[in-house]
Amino acid sequence: MDIPKRMLFPLLFLKFAGKIEGKTKFQKMLFLSKVEHGVDHGYEFKKYIYGPYSSPFSSDINTLQSLELINVNEVQFPTPGPFEGRLLSFSLTSKGEKAIEENSHVIDEETRVRIEEVIKKWNSKDLKEIISYVYSKYLP
Repeated sequence: MDIPKRMLFPLLFLKFAGKIEGKTKFQKMLFLSKVEHGVDHGYEFKKYIYGPYSSPFSSDINTLQSLELINVNEVQFPTPGPFEGRLLSFSLTSKGEKAIEENSHVIDEETRVRIEEVIKKWNSKDLKEIISYVYSKYLP
């Protein structure tokens, strides 16, 4: 299955991470991959409520889910207010793994290494820590 190059990046992130918990966290790691590791994934970011945000990335995530290349699971949790919190958890499907294999020639090894570095550095961090870092360094 041929998919646009830009859409391969979220798949590679999930391949290296296994799972990413939270759409905001996913967005921030993608942003950091661009500004700190030079990953040219094609996503542009604008300042938003929780920092840099890419509308095309959100759209691509929905497309990848509808193509059954990624799983998106919703986890609800209690909050101090009257509403339950919800967290989206992202993981790669076997169809997504196959799409990466079929398109392995599209993204070079150096870029893959950079993505893996981002995952190792940030995926285990708490969202608040990531947002705090991004705000302090990139949003004066």
